[in-house]
Amino acid sequence: MSTNVWNDQISAAGIDGFNFWKSQSIAKQLDQIVRKKLMDQKQQNINFENALSHMMKMRQFLSNPNNILGSDYTK
Repeated sequence: MSTNVWNDQISAAGIDGFNFWKSQSIAKQLDQIVRKKLMDQKQQNINFENALSHMMKMRQFLSNPNNILGSDYTK
C-alpha cells in the first residue's frame, strides 16, 4: 500500500515538472512571437515615416510649377 503512495507521489512530481517545463516553453515561445511582432511594427512605422517624408518632398516640388520643365500648358 505504501509503495503505491510513493509511486503516485513520484509520478505526480514528474508530471508536475513536465507541466512546469511545458508552460515555461510556451511562455518563451509567446515572448519571442510578441518581441518579433513589436520589431516588425517598429520597422513598419519607420518605413511609413520614410514614405511620408518622400511624399512631402514631392508635394513641395509639385507645389511650385516653375521647377517643372515644359510649357505652361503641359504642367
